[in-house]
Order: sequence, then structure tokens, then C-alpha cells
Amino acid sequence: MNSPSRRPIGRGRYIATLFNIGDLLILNVAFGIIVWLFPEFSQAKPYMREIWLLLNVSFLPAIAITYRNRHERRAILMEHVARVTFTSVGLHALIFLSLLSFLRLPMMALRVVLSFYALLLVLLLLFRILGNYILKSYRRQGFNFTRVVIIGTGEVARRLYREMERDAGFGYSILGFFDDDPKPGFTGKYLGSIDMLEEFIASNNVRQIFYCISGQSESLSRVTKVADDHVVDFYYVPQIPKVLLRRFEL
Repeated sequence: MNSPSRRPIGRGRYIATLFNIGDLLILNVAFGIIVWLFPEFSQAKPYMREIWLLLNVSFLPAIAITYRNRHERRAILMEHVARVTFTSVGLHALIFLSLLSFLRLPMMALRVVLSFYALLLVLLLLFRILGNYILKSYRRQGFNFTRVVIIGTGEVARRLYREMERDAGFGYSILGFFDDDPKPGFTGKYLGSIDMLEEFIASNNVRQIFYCISGQSESLSRVTKVADDHVVDFYYVPQIPKVLLRRFEL
């Protein structure tokens, strides 16, 4: 067996870090604006350092959520961005207010709390939408792409390929297809049988595998083992009924 290939440290890791730093900056800017807008906050001045520390610590779980979702889903949809942002803000509110109560620190007035989280939600949404737009533009220039292979040559594999290629902003570099039994009419780049997958991954720095074959548990187990051995992300793409194919999207 070939030794697992090393995954180089690419710019994608720094992009994720920049997004996280940006989220924290937005959090602190929103807090600073609220402190400035509401003079009654001065009563909590002796505890401001503790409150500020808890404010930032409480955002760490939200960062973990956005980091996990941001780079698992390169085809970022605006409704997904909004859903994750609402979840992040709600989770922060739950943790932050619970810590204030547990440590018996001065609680913010209700109107201050509502103003802060409304402002935070708006600023985070604007930052993330703008950030994702810039990221997709960056990918269209040929940067921050991920190398992928597709297992299967059937209709689902072809449709997946067309969706990935539809917008270069997704950042996919599709190296080709593997299948033990290529389907009639297939015109894509055929790389060989599944037995050849491991050697190809080891020598081409493949980062993601999309599995598009149904009803073949033996080939599925072979592919997942190769993915595990080489630390490659594995995605199972379910077979889609013909009546739903026209609604299929990333």
C-alpha cells in the first residue's frame, strides 16, 4: 500500500483564519458601539474587563460552527449563510448571558441586550455575505481550489460534475472519474477502475472524493478505506429520482 500523502498547508487555512478574526472584530465593534450608545452601561464599568472577556470567550463555539460549515460546503448559498449566522448569534447570547448570571456580574438591560444582538446580527450578515462574495471572486481567478475526483459515471455523477463546473467560484478542480463499469454515453475524463484510485490520490494531492454509485457496498467500502488511509474528505452523493433531477443543485 502506498504511504498516505501529506496534505500541504494551503491558503485555504489562512482564509478560514481571516474569516474567524473578522467575526471577532465584528463582535467587538458591535459591543463598542453599544457601550457608546448606552451611557447606563457605565454602572458596569468596574466589571468591564470581565464582561469583555466573557463576550469573546462565548463566541468560540460559534466560530467552531462557522468554520466547520464554511469549508465543508464550498457551494455557499445565502440562506445557508443566514441560517449559520442566526445560529451563531443565538448560541452566543445563550452562553454569554448564562455566564454573566452564573458569575453574578451586572446584567445588561433588556433593551441593551436586544440592541446589541440586533446590531451584531446585521453586521455579521453583511460581513459574511461580502466575505463570501470576495472569496468566490478569488476562486474564479484560480486560487483556493480543491482537487476532487468523482466515483461513478452515471447520471448523478454527470449532473454533479455539471453543477461543480457551473460556477468557478465553487473552487472545485475536478481531476476526473473512476468507475469499474463506465456507463454508455459517458464522455468525461475517465481515470480508470476503482482499483487505481489509491495510487492516483497519493500522487495528485486529491482533497475530496464524491461517491456517486448506488447498490455496490463492496466498492463503497474500498473507497472509504482509501479516503481514510489518505486523510481525504469523503462525500456520499445519493441517487436522485429522475423526477427530481431538474431540481438537483450543490
